[in-house]
Amino acid sequence: NCGSITPGVLRSLIPYLQGIESFSLGLSYSLADADVFHFLDLLPSLTHVQLQYYLQFNTPRSVPPFPRLRSLSVKHPILDTRQDVDRFCVWIRRIISSSKLESLHLIGDASPFACGASVSFDGLGEHISKRHGPTIRHLNLGSAFLGLPSLQQLCQCCPKLELLRIALSLDTLTKFGMVSQGLTRLHTLELYVRNARRSLCNFNDSFISRAFQDAPKSLRQLSVDHTTWEVRGSAPWRSCLLFPAVRSTESTPPLGAMVYPRSRHERYLCEESTRSSTSMG
Repeated sequence: NCGSITPGVLRSLIPYLQGIESFSLGLSYSLADADVFHFLDLLPSLTHVQLQYYLQFNTPRSVPPFPRLRSLSVKHPILDTRQDVDRFCVWIRRIISSSKLESLHLIGDASPFACGASVSFDGLGEHISKRHGPTIRHLNLGSAFLGLPSLQQLCQCCPKLELLRIALSLDTLTKFGMVSQGLTRLHTLELYVRNARRSLCNFNDSFISRAFQDAPKSLRQLSVDHTTWEVRGSAPWRSCLLFPAVRSTESTPPLGAMVYPRSRHERYLCEESTRSSTSMG
């Protein structure tokens, strides 16, 4: 955060930042969107940007184009109403509309372990599919919720997608394997289930095997509500999931193409065990 940064201070930095490619700006209530967008417009080499979003009612009528922008990360507060989400999605779309975006990362204040009802970010998902489908590779929307039609469009229009992190419904989760077959480069998938009774969310090995048996063969790591399954070896994901998954807390997994679900706590124990063994040796 940078509460002392004013529009004048920001303008004074411009002559010294002409060659930078990456810029990160924290929260400053002294800066309006117009100040930030004007500043970014005067940095010709900029390709990677991280910004802090907060609600403003005096939004600029126009936003300068950022054709060189390739990666955008945005920190944002909790967005739990339709109006808040719509305003945020419009704000994002105005920034990236003229860019050939390769990576979008949303960093929310909400706990990743939160559950329950979520407002959809379908407008943002549809924009990414239509405007950035040919270029987007990393789409980390955090716990932003996408409905089935928006996800289907995303899978059809984004063939280069390698990493995807979103929230979805339980019904959409069970259909993910079928709708995602066009994502031939997808290797990392992290999903959060929302708008569902927690008593129905029993994500055991059998459920995962059935739900993702048609997932892309390129998929190597799957996480559902903080439990991770990893593919080891050369066999495709589809055939690996035909085997019963084995839970393992060992730091070195057995050889062969098997699936190992590991929670964050289990991975922490693995790392601690490895460090202890190394120090003793």
